[in-house]
Amino acid sequence: MLKSVKPEDKSMAMALVVVVTSLFAFIPGPIIYGAIIDSTCLIWKEPTCGTGKGNCAFYDSDKFRIALHAWTAGFVAVALIFDVLVWIQSRDLVLYPEKKDDQKTKSRNGTTTT
Repeated sequence: MLKSVKPEDKSMAMALVVVVTSLFAFIPGPIIYGAIIDSTCLIWKEPTCGTGKGNCAFYDSDKFRIALHAWTAGFVAVALIFDVLVWIQSRDLVLYPEKKDDQKTKSRNGTTTT
C-alpha cells in the first residue's frame, strides 16, 4: 500500500487503512463470532438481574466446532475471492513508470538503447 501512494499521501493512506480495518474487522468480528458461539448453547443460566438470557452453561461441542470452522472457512473464502479480484484488476498496474531522463541515462551508459 505504501508503494502505491505518493509520499505526501502516505499518512492519510495509513489512517484510511486503520479506519477501514476497524470498521470491517475489529468491531464486527467479535460480535459475529459471539453470535455464532451463542447459537450453539444448549442450556442458558438464569440472569442475575432478571433481564436477558444470562450465561451459557452448556454448549453442543459438535455444533460449536462445525459452526466455528465453517463460518471461518466461509470468511476466508470470501477474502480469497476479493484478493483474486484485486490481483486481476492490478495485474497491469505500473507503479513506477520509467521517466524519459532515465531512458537517456541508460542509453548514454550503453546498458539500454532506445
